[in-house]
Amino acid sequence: MKPARPSGPPGLGPGSDAPVGWVGPPIMVPANGVADTDDGLRSDYIRDHLAVILERVDNGVDVRGYFHWSLLDNFEWAEGYAQKFGLYTVDRGTMERTAT
Repeated sequence: MKPARPSGPPGLGPGSDAPVGWVGPPIMVPANGVADTDDGLRSDYIRDHLAVILERVDNGVDVRGYFHWSLLDNFEWAEGYAQKFGLYTVDRGTMERTAT
């Protein structure tokens, strides 16, 4: 029987679900986020992924860094301004920025 392994949101990559006491190379999450047109996913996605990363650190995994996809919503060539994925939503009419 295999030991139980913690599981986390998809997208954290191989080795991110390492068991307690795992010894391996340091982990760096270079870009993590989700594109969302109506803001129904973004805050939960960020919170869930950070909770799993904290769990890994608490279990001894050497997580050296985490970088969110983008600070602000911005223009994407394929989607224009339709997709939102920054830590701050930008109202294009007023340029007001609101935390996700």
